[in-house]
Amino acid sequence: MTLSMDITFAVGATVIITNQLFSGFFVRTDSLPKSFGWIHHIDYSFYAFRGLLINEFDYKELPCNPLNPLETVEGRCPTGTEFLINYDITNGNKYHDLGHLSIFTFWDDLSSSSSVETTKQQQLSNHHGDINLLYAVTLYPSFVTK
Repeated sequence: MTLSMDITFAVGATVIITNQLFSGFFVRTDSLPKSFGWIHHIDYSFYAFRGLLINEFDYKELPCNPLNPLETVEGRCPTGTEFLINYDITNGNKYHDLGHLSIFTFWDDLSSSSSVETTKQQQLSNHHGDINLLYAVTLYPSFVTK
């Protein structure tokens, strides 16, 4: 939770851009600098993207366009495994990625629900004085009229 909408948009944009850059879609994970190599391991979109690619392309025959020689690999149509190698996915498991996504989802739900509960408690404690005043007015209406 942030205090203003400006901070929310700044933090949200930073998190989303970072997730997209290190998920493996725009920049291959093997071409990242060594100092940034660990970031994709804590990025939930990396596991979602990798799991999706493995599910869709592993052990699949891809259609080939004979009019476009750039699609062929050494004169033949590429396979799904070769496509995955192009994205540096050589030893992936979609169930492993699903497990990581489940852990991220559980952690996100846990942290957001505790954050909402803390915010509710803070709001109640901030309005506690108003509730006491309302309670006093209902018990002692003559106090307000004087």
